[in-house]
Amino acid sequence: MNPAAAWLDQLAPDRLPAASSWWPIAPGWWLISLLLILAIVLGLRYWLHPFRRLQRLALSELSEIRQKNQYDPRLVARDLEHLLRRYAVARYGKNQVAALHNDSWLTFMAEHGLEEADLEPARQLLIRAYGGTGPEPVVQWLTLTEKFLRYHP
Repeated sequence: MNPAAAWLDQLAPDRLPAASSWWPIAPGWWLISLLLILAIVLGLRYWLHPFRRLQRLALSELSEIRQKNQYDPRLVARDLEHLLRRYAVARYGKNQVAALHNDSWLTFMAEHGLEEADLEPARQLLIRAYGGTGPEPVVQWLTLTEKFLRYHP
C-alpha cells in the first residue's frame, strides 16, 4: 500500500458549510431599503402636491390650446386669458386675484413670473381677449403664459 494513500485515508471526511440564509440581511441592504422607501415617499409627495397637480393640469390645457386654436388669434387670446385667470385664482386665491384688471393684472403677472419684455404682449393679449383689435403675437402669448404657469418662487 502506498504510504501517501494511507495518509489521505486518515483525513476527516469532507464537510460542506451550512447553507447561507437570506435573513437577516446585511446592514448595507437595510440602508439601501430605507433610502429606497424614502425616495419613493418624497417622490410621491412631490408628485401629488396640490400646486404641482394644478401646474400640470394648466400646462396640459396650454398644450391643448396650442393644438386646437392655432389659426384664430381671437380664440387663442380668449382661451389663454381664461386659463391665466383660473390658474391665478386657484394658485393665489380669489381674494388676491379676482378684483385685478388692466394694469393691476399686468403688475400681478409681472410679480409672479413675467419679465419686463413680456408686459407689452400681455397687454395685447388682454386687449385681444376682450374684443379689442391690435397686433397678434400668438407665439409670444403662448410663451408668456407658459412662463407664468411655470413660475414658483
